[in-house]
Amino acid sequence: MKSDKYIPLFLLSALLVLSGLLTGCAGTTKEGFHQSAPDFSRSGSLGRSPGSLGGSALAVGNQENDAIEMSAKDLERAGDAYLNRRNFHMAYLNYEKALEKAPDDTEIYYKKGVLFLVAKKYDNAAKVFKEAIEKDPQHADSHQSLGLALFHQRQYPAACEHLKNAVKLDPTLWVAHNVLGIVYDYQQQHEKAADAYTAATLIKPDMGLLYNNLGVSYTLAGKNEKALAAFRQALEKQYTQSRVYNNMGLVLSRLGKYDEALKWFKKGGKAPQAYNNLGCVYLSQGKTQEANQCFKKAMELDPSFYAVAGRNKSKLKMRLHAD
Repeated sequence: MKSDKYIPLFLLSALLVLSGLLTGCAGTTKEGFHQSAPDFSRSGSLGRSPGSLGGSALAVGNQENDAIEMSAKDLERAGDAYLNRRNFHMAYLNYEKALEKAPDDTEIYYKKGVLFLVAKKYDNAAKVFKEAIEKDPQHADSHQSLGLALFHQRQYPAACEHLKNAVKLDPTLWVAHNVLGIVYDYQQQHEKAADAYTAATLIKPDMGLLYNNLGVSYTLAGKNEKALAAFRQALEKQYTQSRVYNNMGLVLSRLGKYDEALKWFKKGGKAPQAYNNLGCVYLSQGKTQEANQCFKKAMELDPSFYAVAGRNKSKLKMRLHAD
């Protein structure tokens, strides 16, 4: 079953961002990566391909009487239009009205679940996707989306099962492959993760974020040369977000190419951040003198960076005393 038309455009945003930061460096914030931390990350998206939920259907009015006279299909299209405009309340009302007229329509259940998924109501989303699967156990997109909802709830084994069901039913679901790779990496099954990302790249060969994720998996597995090649592919596919540059810097530093790593860290952020990142790498490798020089350089370049680099210097002093 093909359902690209059922995916809102804004679901293509990279909403699944994970980190593999070095010990001793700053963590991440809810909004994204902390500016002081090496940005070693993978990302994913909730959409299958560019598209939108509905056609050009006009949205219904705010009065319930406007919706009563419409068919289930008209109400469904109106809900699609509202969802694309992020008007969750009206989208919900239209889908509910549609289900009153067509209570066995799996696609409407699925779209109602997508609404909750977009609104980050993961408990509700999971419940509705389960209802859709009860209606049609072969509904691949509902398995994929249930897997995503469970992923966000950190129910990784259950998410894994539904994502595997999704790709078994429809091997073209690249999002399921991608998120399945993330779950495998969480479970430290890096070989399976790499296979999942590779499957996603075969479906979406021009999507750079998939190569970034593959590179992260290789890095976690200690396969630095393969990781470097994957990150280069991500850049070739025009995926030039700062996380890729920082990932390149991290891998190059692990390969002992520190000068080249610093250049990539600078592409991923400002110079003070770059020196702090390299300092974190040195610190993780036990190169305390080099780490100290990097943290000092970060503070010299930007006095406002003193607090961040200073904390890292304090960690360095603690390690020196411990040694």
